[in-house]
Amino acid sequence: MEFSWWTWSALVLVLLGALGLFVRSAVLTVREYGFGQGSLLRRPGAPWFWSAMALTAVVGVLMTIWVVLLDS
Repeated sequence: MEFSWWTWSALVLVLLGALGLFVRSAVLTVREYGFGQGSLLRRPGAPWFWSAMALTAVVGVLMTIWVVLLDS
């Protein structure tokens, strides 16, 4: 298998989307509760936070598989 810039770019773009979801969860929580008062795990930003974590995990698995295929 050869290295593909298209695959690499797609994975990086999805990771940037996950970063955007994480930032959105922090903004929602800080806006409502202030710094140090909110919890990303249970407050209004929780769905955004867990979506970001799931997306990061999926991309991590895909990237691991891709790197293994590149190595073989």
